[in-house]
Amino acid sequence: QSFAWIGTYPALATFGAATLVEILAYFIPWVDNALNAISAPASVVAGTILTYALVGNLPPGLAWTISIVGGGGVSLISRAISGIVHAGSTAASGGTANPAVSLAESAGTVIMSILALVAPVIVILILLLLISWAIKTYRRLLTKKQ
Repeated sequence: QSFAWIGTYPALATFGAATLVEILAYFIPWVDNALNAISAPASVVAGTILTYALVGNLPPGLAWTISIVGGGGVSLISRAISGIVHAGSTAASGGTANPAVSLAESAGTVIMSILALVAPVIVILILLLLISWAIKTYRRLLTKKQ
């Protein structure tokens, strides 16, 4: 229920506009760097709030600690790395490499999102295969002893 607002039309329009600005910023280096500077503190706040929305049922002190360190901290680290890479790209290429850097970031995000969904399934399948192999091996050892 706390995330129901994400499915509203105003939220969709806002996310669409933000996506368009982000894509256009890939091709204008100073806008890209400005958006990265703005998004760093915003992502820390968003990471903290989203994490709290997931762990808010815990005692408040623990929930806020997890939210600030886990959500905000991880967000800050990823934004800092992104900012350093973009600043280095701008310094090294005069901004001409920024679209490629941004494309690589976006591709990495898509790949990690897919892996977050697929990896648990793969791990379960591997675990089932290992259990099956262990049972077959155990049965073979039992039949050899008899």
